[in-house]
Amino acid sequence: MRTIDHYENSFRRVALLIAVALVVAPLAQAADGDIDTTFGVGGFELINWKTPGDVIPNSVAIDAAGRIVIGGQAQNYNASGQPTDADFVLTRLLPDGQVDTSFAADASGYRLVDFALAGTGANSVSVANDLAIQPDGRIVAAGCAYFDTVHSHFAAIRVDNTGNLDSTFGGNGTVHFGFSFADIDCANAALLDGLGNIVLAGELGYDHGSAGFDYLGAVARLTPAGALDPAFNSGYVLEFLYWAQPPQQAQFNFAYAAGIDGSGRIVAAGETDTPNPMSGAAVRLTSAGVLDSGFGQSSRVLVPVSGSEVGAVFVEPSGDSLLAGAGSVGPQSVIFVAKYAPDGTLDPAFGSNGVASIPASASVPTLIAPTHAGGWLVAGPYARAGVFLAKLQANGQVDPTFGSGGYLTVAFQPSTIFDARKPALQPDGKLVVAGHLPEAANNGTADFGVMRILADYDTIFANGFETEP
Repeated sequence: MRTIDHYENSFRRVALLIAVALVVAPLAQAADGDIDTTFGVGGFELINWKTPGDVIPNSVAIDAAGRIVIGGQAQNYNASGQPTDADFVLTRLLPDGQVDTSFAADASGYRLVDFALAGTGANSVSVANDLAIQPDGRIVAAGCAYFDTVHSHFAAIRVDNTGNLDSTFGGNGTVHFGFSFADIDCANAALLDGLGNIVLAGELGYDHGSAGFDYLGAVARLTPAGALDPAFNSGYVLEFLYWAQPPQQAQFNFAYAAGIDGSGRIVAAGETDTPNPMSGAAVRLTSAGVLDSGFGQSSRVLVPVSGSEVGAVFVEPSGDSLLAGAGSVGPQSVIFVAKYAPDGTLDPAFGSNGVASIPASASVPTLIAPTHAGGWLVAGPYARAGVFLAKLQANGQVDPTFGSGGYLTVAFQPSTIFDARKPALQPDGKLVVAGHLPEAANNGTADFGVMRILADYDTIFANGFETEP
């Protein structure tokens, strides 16, 4: 009897394993770089806000429920088909790609905010460039609000989990501010520190009339209530040059991305035009909002890649900083990742003397994130058609198992024009990419598109079942 039970149980286990293998096998065949066909229609979603009208998505974030938040700019058109104004816009998609109509339910799923700073006769233009989602689900969007076609303020909004403006932020859910004497104030990056403060990084522009503009990098910190934090640079926006050595003649200093380490120190990075025609660069600030003399040379580093620009930052809690960007090595265009130790020196154990590069003609990366295997995923826009992905091992060497030489591109379908911006990596390793689809190029059928790609997908534990690798 016991022998019969033993064989019956063994048979049942084998049958169950075969059944599980049959179910899991197709998932296990999926590879990084493949489209996630469970999203939208075959992995792609076309979304139309209204006709005539346009939504330009600039950033993507994933909330704790797996919903996809998209921030950018919504633009209206008049009867003649000309743009009239542009507003902050937030919308949210369900995990399957459908618009979540429970978000901003009073406005068909789209929360528009007009800062209305326009002068007489000028259009009111506002644009959200980046997103941050608080642990409680509230969403912060930050960017620029313009007075006219040139002059602007840092601008930010916060909405609650239902998409309604949060009156505890700035009094009515919105905040805008400028630096004394600066003509252009614009935030390109938004992130949260460990105390719930909101850090904004961008640039300040000074109009010199016929002599043109000078731009300085800028970082500001807001309290959870939306006020400039008095504990950060005495409550002011901090402006900086990336080049601290004489001659200090940089005209262009832009901060496109930022990160925060475990001590609350802020690394802001982008590009400068001094001392080379263009160079990727970064500064580090203390948690008190002053330049950190313990980082690099006079608180600054320049990336040793010719004609470079940094578009993404990842700062480890330990203080190691990874800067991802694009530039050239000799005649070859490359995507690079430079890794700096906490003191701002390049990590010689990473890549080649601290810099990893992959030959590729692509736009500047807008994302760098750790992979499940301890390596690095780099992603960004590709040729107004889709997105590129690159993978490095933990030591900065190219991941030979990924794409061709650690690099591949994924095109959006069916559009031939897809202007991608900042994607987001889900915890399960799927990359969500949103991009602008000009209505004129899509017969008025869509304003933007979203696709989801298997980028760091753990097939060994697909759906919770262990399978053979």
